[in-house]
Amino acid sequence: MSVTSPDEIKAGRYEVAAVQLDVPTSKPGQPLTYVRHRTGALVDLDAAEARRLVLAGAVVEPGAREKAAAEAAKAVYEAALAALSPEARAAITGQPVRRRRAQPSTPPTGGAPTPPPTETDTGADEPDDDAEGADEPDEAPDGGQDSDGPQRPPRVAAKAVWADYVVETGVLPREEADALTKDELVARVREHEAQQTEG
Repeated sequence: MSVTSPDEIKAGRYEVAAVQLDVPTSKPGQPLTYVRHRTGALVDLDAAEARRLVLAGAVVEPGAREKAAAEAAKAVYEAALAALSPEARAAITGQPVRRRRAQPSTPPTGGAPTPPPTETDTGADEPDDDAEGADEPDEAPDGGQDSDGPQRPPRVAAKAVWADYVVETGVLPREEADALTKDELVARVREHEAQQTEG
């Protein structure tokens, strides 16, 4: 019987779950006498005493402690098995190793799957870069860069290359350079070189 509510607790035999339980044996008005029971002992209780002790957790149904201990041990065992490799688990349980069937790299019908587009930092996602810079030389024609300093990158270079050039030439700090697009970085370089030429 599994106790689900106080009304279901009846008189009967229960197992002591507390470290010790003193059950009075004397009647009201008589000198107090009792029997001391230890954990695991079986005691016979009336309905009122059984309800009080069960709700207090002092007694349980016979075998309930062993059942709870067995369930806890089973959970620990299953968790330990789950942490093992398939081979070690099979060696313990005696069951064959189950491996997942590898999925085909290509669909059963049709050609190979088209890989998803990836974003690169080479300027390929800016179709107007080459058109705008097709008639521009890679180096500043007006001598806006120091021959001993960093070399101005070609117009088709990646944004990261232009960002490094802007930082190395002192046009912008690293934080601002990384926040701009490649077109904005090129524009800043042009402005910087124009200011140097006018100066």
